[in-house]
Amino acid sequence: MSSAVLGGSAAAGLVLAALLFRTTKARLIAAGTLLPLVAFAGVLLAAGEREREEAEDMDVNATVFGDGKHELGGSHAGAGKEPAESATHPAASTSGGELEKWLAPVVALDGLTWPDKGKRYTSGSLWNRINGAAEMYREYGLKGAYFATARTSDTDIEIQLFDMGTAENAEKLFVRVTDKAEPAAILWEGGGEMRKDRYYARIVVSGVGDSDAVKAAPKTMLEALGATFEKKAAPKPAAPPATLLKQAKSTEVRTNGWGGRAYLGNTLVGEMADESEAFVAAPPDPDQAFKDLVASVTVASEKDGVVTATDPYQGNVLLSRKAAAIVGVAGYEDANTALLLLKEVLASL
Repeated sequence: MSSAVLGGSAAAGLVLAALLFRTTKARLIAAGTLLPLVAFAGVLLAAGEREREEAEDMDVNATVFGDGKHELGGSHAGAGKEPAESATHPAASTSGGELEKWLAPVVALDGLTWPDKGKRYTSGSLWNRINGAAEMYREYGLKGAYFATARTSDTDIEIQLFDMGTAENAEKLFVRVTDKAEPAAILWEGGGEMRKDRYYARIVVSGVGDSDAVKAAPKTMLEALGATFEKKAAPKPAAPPATLLKQAKSTEVRTNGWGGRAYLGNTLVGEMADESEAFVAAPPDPDQAFKDLVASVTVASEKDGVVTATDPYQGNVLLSRKAAAIVGVAGYEDANTALLLLKEVLASL
């Protein structure tokens, strides 16, 4: 307690005692009683003044960041102001209209509506859209971003475009998120991503769309942005063996292999008179394909390069191979007839 407060309190107590009581004795008693009360009141007044002074010294423009409820990638609606510029978080300008120009070929695609035509973000404001994930882009030199949402078959598809400043930064970011630099465009279930010059793009399908338009959208959009996807040459169909053609009622080349086993590649299948099937496959990797094929059936025996087995859907099965070809007979009743057919087909290859 300050001496000024004590002095003022004492004086106030003596004045009150003199005014209220006539005799000296009464005044002394009153002064002894009133002095502590007046001193306590003085202390309260002094404390109130200090609180007012401290309140006046506070920064009325102080910003509180976040509301503690948002998770990574969530919206920041209702949260505090975006972080101010600093040495570690410098303010960055947008890419002007460059990202919008990059998006233009996607906007021109048929069959799309645009519930969100797009919004620009700087490296400082991107956190408002993708929250903590924005920090990764900033680490790789983000200059600006542009987000838009298209819709097809009642399914929303978000297009995320990023200007990373340099092609080197874009490649480093691409390697960070895909673990590889090439190819420069990839597809995954429900979306895809690519890099081109100093730009990086992501296509993200919201939910699961069953329509062909939704399934094709990520590839179509990335191609519109300039991505190229390597076209794999389909394996050549197996040449029909003469023996198989002579004995089969009908033949066809199945692109998904025999019995739905796509790893067999294009497979020539012939239907025999006894309703059994004979097939010749020309898989890209015959060694692995034959191992997978044998593993897919229940093997009874293996003799002289011929595997005897059963399949839950095809019944009895004989399997063998010659060079890069895999040969089989399935669904037979007479084992001797099937084995003879198998050896004739092998001999004709």
